[in-house]
Amino acid sequence: MHTFTDLAGREWHLHGTFDSYARVHSDTGVRLDDIGTESRKSLDQLQDTFTLGAVLWSMIEPEADDRGVTVELFRQALDGTVLEAAHEALVREMVFFCPPRQRKVLELAVRKVKDAEVKIQRAADAALQQAEKEIDAAIDKWIRGSSASNLPASSASTPADGAFENLSGLPP
Repeated sequence: MHTFTDLAGREWHLHGTFDSYARVHSDTGVRLDDIGTESRKSLDQLQDTFTLGAVLWSMIEPEADDRGVTVELFRQALDGTVLEAAHEALVREMVFFCPPRQRKVLELAVRKVKDAEVKIQRAADAALQQAEKEIDAAIDKWIRGSSASNLPASSASTPADGAFENLSGLPP
């Protein structure tokens, strides 16, 4: 059993059993048991946020009913961070559901994918930092290019212009 915690602080338990998988398949059309097959279509399906949310609800619905939590309350307690943690817990539960002879290979594959995701995130962070440096340099160059001599004259040296001289609302 694997768990995740929603924004309301509720811990949810994902029980990978024949019953929960049959319920998920009936409710959503997603076959969580296919992780041990060549197609692994469920992993692609779970990339869709709404499909993931529906699968999670189907998995935890009996527990939610016991706690008096409606689907609306559950959905309100999900955000990107919670969904990421729930997705990870669900994939681990899917691996655990497989026969023991397949688990080691699947655990290795999941670990390799996670390692690749970390490397991709590091590269994206480095690219973002480089872009920020380039933007800062361009702004600095732009600011240095604007000198005080290029600025318009101050209002003190601008003559009063009849109807517009008293726009401040103060008496003359």
